[in-house]
Amino acid sequence: EKINENTGFDIVIGNPPYHQIKTLHEIKQHLEKQNFETFEKTADLYCLFYEKGNSLLKDNGIVTLITSNKWMRADYGEKLREYFIKNTNPIKLIDFGGNKMFESATVDTNILVFQKTKNFVSETLACHFKNDFEKNGNIAEYFDKHAIKTQSFTKENWLILDNIEENIKSKIEKIGKPLKDLGINTFFGIMTGFNDAFIIDEKTKKELIKNDPKSAEILKPILRGKDIKKYTINFANLYVILIPCGWTNKNRKNQDAVSFFKKTYPAIYEHFEKMGNSAGKGKGLYERDSQGDYWWELRSCAYYKELESEKIIWAEMTNENSFVFDNSGIFINQSCYFIPNALRWQLAILNSKIVYFYISKIATDLGSGAFRWIKQFVEKIPIPEISAVEQKPFIDL
Repeated sequence: EKINENTGFDIVIGNPPYHQIKTLHEIKQHLEKQNFETFEKTADLYCLFYEKGNSLLKDNGIVTLITSNKWMRADYGEKLREYFIKNTNPIKLIDFGGNKMFESATVDTNILVFQKTKNFVSETLACHFKNDFEKNGNIAEYFDKHAIKTQSFTKENWLILDNIEENIKSKIEKIGKPLKDLGINTFFGIMTGFNDAFIIDEKTKKELIKNDPKSAEILKPILRGKDIKKYTINFANLYVILIPCGWTNKNRKNQDAVSFFKKTYPAIYEHFEKMGNSAGKGKGLYERDSQGDYWWELRSCAYYKELESEKIIWAEMTNENSFVFDNSGIFINQSCYFIPNALRWQLAILNSKIVYFYISKIATDLGSGAFRWIKQFVEKIPIPEISAVEQKPFIDL
């Protein structure tokens, strides 16, 4: 209070902690009551440090923080981006992209330098560090060589684009409509919470069916992200044990739940019992978070039928557009996404170089040309609306 009464600091500099606010159970409600303009339940704690740093400054003072760069594009960063536009003048922005600046940190980072002022200047000196930046290289020299003046900062996202890139991006957006505005829904795949038990190979599948033929009823082929390539599925002969949430209570009538499951699928029960003694990753089979009414059930999912429909599927983390059309009803795990009842001609658009360019400008950079093809970014991809006659060549190909 005394600092603020006496006009505040000249400069605030630091590297705040990275923690998802929703995981900070003891202080989450306390933080919410502080009336931060940038507070968002799904955001990261570091977002609040930007606002706090600004509040500690005197007029025209400077904040410079190094943080995760996710606020630049993530949905949870919208309030923070808008706060910067309304309350600060961003002077310099360094986005390190996929270049790891800390050996002990796995997050992608950025450095933002801004001034406390209501006079937002739309041009900021900004630089996105690409793959040609050498490890332990000279940051200042690279910035001076590659930095551009940008006007691409909005509450929707903060993109570091030169004039040519900005013009191409604008042209794509003018011609097409975002997937989400075309009435297209996207979903992620099945999350088991304990893949060691629920994802099995061909040998285990055959053993389970040999021991109990009824096991085949709930064994479904499944893909991982690494099994999906552009236009191609490389099935690794893996299967998921699919017992939906609600199955037990719907069918057991007055029987004891465990006894009913053991009697209905004895081989599966025995398989789970063996795996249950191994904690594996996370909380193990019995205590995992992603489960249904009972430990042998998967978490609640409303789109199993959609998974078995004709669909376009893709891998979340990849260095190319890895979209593929599937009409076999194959399932996918949580490292993949899908569009149900998809239009086959759109596959060609999604796998195009134009879409890769567009994603490279709006999505989270993983380095080496790889990006996160997650729901929030894919749904923004503009798709041109064309006639059935114009669609046919793409479908034939």
